[in-house]
Amino acid sequence: MRFLHIDMDSFFVSCERATKPYLKNKPIAVCTGYKNKSVVASASYEARTFGIRSGMPLYLARSLYPDLICIEANISKYASISEEIMETLHLFSPKVEVCSIDEAYLDISYFKEDPLLLAKRIKNHIRKKFKLPATIGIGKSKVVAKAVCKKSKPDGIGMVKEEDTVKFMRKLSVSDIPGIGEKTAKILIKHNIITGEDLQNASLKTLIGLIGIRGAWFKKMAYGMDAGYFEHKEPEVIKSIGHSETLPFVTRDKELIKNYLLYLSIKVFRRAFRLKKMGMGIKIELKFNDFTQITRHRTFSHTISTYEEIYAHALVLLNKIAITKPARLVGIALYKLIPRHSIPSLFSNKDISQTIVELYNKYGEFSVAPLSILNINKRQKSIPPRIR
Repeated sequence: MRFLHIDMDSFFVSCERATKPYLKNKPIAVCTGYKNKSVVASASYEARTFGIRSGMPLYLARSLYPDLICIEANISKYASISEEIMETLHLFSPKVEVCSIDEAYLDISYFKEDPLLLAKRIKNHIRKKFKLPATIGIGKSKVVAKAVCKKSKPDGIGMVKEEDTVKFMRKLSVSDIPGIGEKTAKILIKHNIITGEDLQNASLKTLIGLIGIRGAWFKKMAYGMDAGYFEHKEPEVIKSIGHSETLPFVTRDKELIKNYLLYLSIKVFRRAFRLKKMGMGIKIELKFNDFTQITRHRTFSHTISTYEEIYAHALVLLNKIAITKPARLVGIALYKLIPRHSIPSLFSNKDISQTIVELYNKYGEFSVAPLSILNINKRQKSIPPRIR
């Protein structure tokens, strides 16, 4: 076996249930808001039995089940939990490929441990640390691992042995082969290519004529080989650690922007601390309502290792920017990374920063925070972009 595919079950719903146990076994939809024009971002498996799905307008979901419990999405929280989970996976393999907020692949080709036992250890760790369910698929390729993961939901573990791969893929419907979307599946089905076996038997010329170069990809994938979207990628070396946040409204208010910089400085520090990194450079970014942007950066001869230092240097850079038009996004990044504690920092007071991290890890993000940022952790309508 070479790959594990880990998929968090109903991730947004599960994040809410982790802190609200009374929601267990109830039909729940995490939505972009409470108005009928809002959209379902994640539905519990109980809600799915009524036909409720992600991407569905809220008014339609309510018509299918009037007593549906609706929770407004807190994407900043989910993104933060996701980052912790993905970094935790490095405890089990140095080769982790994150493919979405709730999915990742682990390369386990060099492991001597039984893959099923490894998968159980990972599931138990995620359950114990985050109180979240996950499903894991195991296969010789990423496409097989993802396919068997989908078949094993929810909260399960599935494995296809290498010698059974072609047989397993043959029995799948084309819509269950990862990478084949709804529209493509309809085109294939219209031409009597309904199963993985049909895809294996179809001529390459026919497939390319129907769906272009993806036809060649899908034929390989039907045999359990990675192609196209699933080609092997070496894990990227982290060159910077950063966060950005879309503001709840466009603003020229420099004090508000400073508060967001403080908020982001703590998030950057927390992540750097988990990765055992310090930096010797700071970059800030502002995007404006006309979609233009300004960045400022500076490299230092000393290390930056606390959130206070990150924030102090960010303020210096901010003061070099004339805010003449409304800002819509604020970002900050720590770069020129080195292992933590390898060089003494310019400042010596690390107690507050490290204590904050320990409290976050135990009680959740922003369980404590500087007073100036307590009111700015707004719920966002889209996933905050990651700066690497």
